[in-house]
Amino acid sequence: MNLETIDGQAPNALEVALLTPELGALPGVGGPYADGDAALSLVADGSYQIDLTGIAPGTVVAVFFDLVAFEGSENATAVIDNVRLTTGEEVPPRLVGDLVIEGGDAQRSMVRTLELTIQGNVASSLDASDFLLVRHDETGDVSIIPTIAFDAATGVVTLTFPDLTGASLADGNHTLTIVASGITTPGGLPLLDANGQPFGSNPSFAFHRYFGDSDGDRDVDFLDTFRFQSSYLTNQAADRYDPRIDREADGDVDALDLFHFMKNHFTVLAAPQPAPEPLKKPPVEDPVERPVVVDRLRPKQDREVGLRSLRHVADEEESQEKPWSPSRGGELADSLRGKELRIKWLWPDLDSLDDDEEVPWF
Repeated sequence: MNLETIDGQAPNALEVALLTPELGALPGVGGPYADGDAALSLVADGSYQIDLTGIAPGTVVAVFFDLVAFEGSENATAVIDNVRLTTGEEVPPRLVGDLVIEGGDAQRSMVRTLELTIQGNVASSLDASDFLLVRHDETGDVSIIPTIAFDAATGVVTLTFPDLTGASLADGNHTLTIVASGITTPGGLPLLDANGQPFGSNPSFAFHRYFGDSDGDRDVDFLDTFRFQSSYLTNQAADRYDPRIDREADGDVDALDLFHFMKNHFTVLAAPQPAPEPLKKPPVEDPVERPVVVDRLRPKQDREVGLRSLRHVADEEESQEKPWSPSRGGELADSLRGKELRIKWLWPDLDSLDDDEEVPWF
């Protein structure tokens, strides 16, 4: 809402009333924000509810909205969306929207807040263990425990890091995973996606932090250097002071901030690489046939490879398979010498051979 409240005047407001079809007062309607016949009188953004239990079943109701703006506030506006009529039964919570980093700021020089929006009554179940935050470091993953705050009126869950330097995440690639089964209503209904469907797997969000990266493009380049120089040696009292490059969040941009900026100067934070696929055992292939020409016979010297059969190709029309055995070695040798062969290389069970038995070879 943009209510444009004028100093010295009563605040502008958006009123919501439930009236009869003739726009008369409807008995049994009221709320903590009510003023006069309005069920709600709103002066700030948020999520609000109207209790309808006092209205008799079957009653026809007119919903009336009135933007109350005083003189000088002609540009006041309000947007009404996501109006739902629910029964007394619990409604499963939903995760809506994307992860919001630093309030939507594109910079990744400092990452001090992460925000998610969850619609539903989940305040009693929210815990830091529902949000698995990991920094992917060269030496391994580092788990980070955030501080959680939940605004029941807006559904915004805010993750902060007050114990870290500058209350910001450290440089690196990060992943935030939401444990959907841990976020429930008091009745145990688990978190659903924005379409009201169960999550196939826990939703996760990848992002990075890189000190000096003022535009979120994973590097610290000329443009980032210009912005740093504009704020260097200033403090909070100066217009040029930029908290996004105040690494310690101590109210100034000094030599220590410069030291850490130069560590990243003209460098790029590499994007995380996908996990390699597990190695697969190669499939067992059919015997390989290779054409050779028999030149001479020689005893087998290497038993790691055995020759189980020879395919004699006398010509294109004649093809027959001749098994190899010690007893037929000489016969085959005489008949195959000088011929073009296709040899099937198979891996024999050499352990079955006697110690003094030699596998023929040519």
